[in-house]
Amino acid sequence: MKEKLKKDRPSIMILQETKISVQQLEGIISNSKLQYKVMGQDAIESAGGIAILWNPNEIIFEDWTSMTRILIGMGRIVGTKERVVISGVYGPHIPGERENFIKNMQVIQRLYSETAWIVGGDFNLIRSLEEKKGGIRKPDQYMEMFNDMICNLRLVDTPTINRVYTWNNRRRGKNQISSRLDRFLVSETIMNRDVFIETRIMPSLGSDHWPIRLEVDIKSNLGKKPFRFEAFWRRDLGFIKKMEEWWLQSMVQGKGKMHTFQLKLKELKGRIKKWNKEEFGNIMEERQKLEGEMETLQQKIIIEGRTEESSKEEGIILGKLEERRKQEEVLWRQKSRIKWLKEGERNTKFFHQAMIQHRQKK
Repeated sequence: MKEKLKKDRPSIMILQETKISVQQLEGIISNSKLQYKVMGQDAIESAGGIAILWNPNEIIFEDWTSMTRILIGMGRIVGTKERVVISGVYGPHIPGERENFIKNMQVIQRLYSETAWIVGGDFNLIRSLEEKKGGIRKPDQYMEMFNDMICNLRLVDTPTINRVYTWNNRRRGKNQISSRLDRFLVSETIMNRDVFIETRIMPSLGSDHWPIRLEVDIKSNLGKKPFRFEAFWRRDLGFIKKMEEWWLQSMVQGKGKMHTFQLKLKELKGRIKKWNKEEFGNIMEERQKLEGEMETLQQKIIIEGRTEESSKEEGIILGKLEERRKQEEVLWRQKSRIKWLKEGERNTKFFHQAMIQHRQKK
């Protein structure tokens, strides 16, 4: 979870089966120095649990409430007047509880009928037999109820662009079962606007569920991705000094003070990008490459099923990913000049603080 938040920086993350209390989850977020807030339902005896994490710099939740297995947040997108209801769900496994779950969804729609609504999570329901592969495949009453609910609540089931199934029992051959249990449902009012919407299945690092990502972008055709400051750059104590030197060394001249300022900023961004590639690029690019290989492999597993060969390949890639993470740790160990910690201890914050203390003693 922490890796995903740091790498992808989503506006919102919905979690199911947290297996911990909301207070514990808040502690994890706080200790990781991540700028996310948390709403949720506690797990009961290390089972269950649901949570919504959000970046307060991108969305402001003015109010939130919960019903059984459903979280509801009423929010506003920062910098706009756009209001939206975000719900995270964790549908029941027990058939007898599914009817109440669907009724609760209907209650939410009546409460917020005038507001755009996005619902995401593990519904533990399928809409058709096409959403299940293997096992017992026969229609039931809940399939029909689920479809009626989506239609009556004027929601749209956003299809994933890279295949169907989001859950796999991780068995092989004829014992393998795959289903589409996780999804995002979006209000028709959102879909009818001029927006870019894409839902994609993401790599899973050990879970039997593949996470899914919903991207909603009302400015999808604005060209290049903007320059973004990376928080980990501050780990290098010399970074701020380097920026000062680069700024003072710049000799660019514009047509006026403001134009000169803009040109110097552009030059500074180029130097920062070059420095970032030299300092961090190799390790991080390799990890991104491995994550891409993992995504490709898991999409193959989704389509063709899990085999002994694919399971072995998955294990090899996971091992390489872990090695890359250790290399990042070693990078900071070298900078902090600490040799006595064990290889298995992953604590980049410690190494960073030690590096600062070492340089302050000079």
